Amino acid sequence: MFTRITQLIDFLSVLDKFKTIERKTYVSNTARRENDAEHTWHMCMFALLLHKR
Repeated sequence: MFTRITQLIDFLSVLDKFKTIERKTYVSNTARRENDAEHTWHMCMFALLLHKR
């Protein structure tokens, strides 16, 4: 049986793998492609800013 902390660590481990997944979108003013971690972070920030209380 998993404890809460074990589940959180497993979740963070999966999130860390997002850094290795390149997207098709290029980062502005560079030849570098955005990775899934950057994309997910931006989407989370939009969700937080747009969330109604």
